[in-house]
Amino acid sequence: MHFLVLLLALVFAIGPAAAQSSCTNIVDGSDPSRIFHLARGYGSAEIGTDNRGDPKIDGRMHGVRYQIYFYGCTSGEKCNSVQFRAGFTQNQKQTIERMNEWNTTKRFGKAAIDKDGDATIELNINLRGGVCNANFDETISWWSTVLREFLDFIKFKV
Repeated sequence: MHFLVLLLALVFAIGPAAAQSSCTNIVDGSDPSRIFHLARGYGSAEIGTDNRGDPKIDGRMHGVRYQIYFYGCTSGEKCNSVQFRAGFTQNQKQTIERMNEWNTTKRFGKAAIDKDGDATIELNINLRGGVCNANFDETISWWSTVLREFLDFIKFKV
């Protein structure tokens, strides 16, 4: 019986450490160039700063421009979240009802109408505490899927 108790104690003690050790190359927003290099794996991208001095990435996927905005930054560094965002100006304006249809039928990506009446799609990512490099790379892949599906949804012609 004592052996079983010791074995369970060992499993519980090692479990969290084993889970942590399987995640290498943490992406946590402290080095925006890491996110930039991952984004370049999915299309063209340039890194710069926004009007607040925080990092910003301008990229292109599926023939359209998108941005990655960094939030919760301290002096333009150590950011704790990012937002993928794309906006679409087009002759055929989208309606709030249409954006609500997206939001109620899709799990990823938040659709909205901006102040100019243009359709937008966003995907927010929490980086507080960091995520595995592989996880963030997969997140960019999800963004690619969301963006492609949104283009079809609003019938946007590239």
